[in-house]
Amino acid sequence: MHIFIRTINPLLFAKPFSALPLILSITACGGGGDGGSGDNSAEASTINETTTIETAEFNQETTTVAGTITQIDAVREHSGIELSQTRQTSIGTQDDAKSTSSSIYVSVQELQNDADARYQIHHSTATDKYITTLTINAKNTSALDDIAKAEQITTLSTNTLVLADEQRLCNILLQLEYLAGMTNPATMDDTKAVIAELIDRTTAASQSAKDQLAKALTDYREGKVSEQALKQSIAEMEASLEDAASVGDDVLQEFDKTLTALIKELPDQLQLTYDPIQGRYTRFTNESLGQYTETGEWQFDTGYDWLNAALQMKAKQN
Repeated sequence: MHIFIRTINPLLFAKPFSALPLILSITACGGGGDGGSGDNSAEASTINETTTIETAEFNQETTTVAGTITQIDAVREHSGIELSQTRQTSIGTQDDAKSTSSSIYVSVQELQNDADARYQIHHSTATDKYITTLTINAKNTSALDDIAKAEQITTLSTNTLVLADEQRLCNILLQLEYLAGMTNPATMDDTKAVIAELIDRTTAASQSAKDQLAKALTDYREGKVSEQALKQSIAEMEASLEDAASVGDDVLQEFDKTLTALIKELPDQLQLTYDPIQGRYTRFTNESLGQYTETGEWQFDTGYDWLNAALQMKAKQN
């Protein structure tokens, strides 16, 4: 068997089926023998072949098998995967039976989960009979970002996931206030403990939504729920963080005087949003504060330069 694979531009999906170019050619042409084997029995033996197409939603693929297709049996079907065929066509001389082929077209529609289907293709040439088992695995590519996001959210502790930057910044500011004689060790330790307890209590309130998201991710992977159900669970997780965002605002406000002495005033209403590069929720990669460099490192703008050293916004480590 010879297999040749090319990738089709998804934009061609809207074109008529018959106008699509050949993008995956599989010619099953093995094992017929060197002549005379068919003389020993009334019926030629069947040659079994297998092949797999790896594809994605909105894609179309074409498979070519030797000879004439006589029957297609559906072993496992999926509503988002469609199959059609053409009659036998000659790609050689009329006398060369092995040079004829038949085409099968695979069309993948919009998916809500990864999908697969399997068919048995019965086809024959003048000398051989074949059964080719065709397996189609189709990826739901529109869900990839949500899957990555859900994976990261569910693997981090709530403290790291949500208010890690605020807590780290406040601890540094307390140290600076102590060095400046603005507080004493006992008060500094008490304030640090109060902030830590407040953040722990606030972020713990989102644990239930996080557990539900973990279940939705598992159910999606098992095909029990759709892509939309996974999106809804992420939305519920983010809605549960509204209180955490408010607490972060209040904590920073307590250090407003010290913070303003080190950087220019922070913009109002910095939203707590998910940053896929950091792999967590943060307000400090807002475009009003800086930007990512070509190497993927966050760089604070002039005026917020002190935060480059204090926060060290580095991408998550895998």
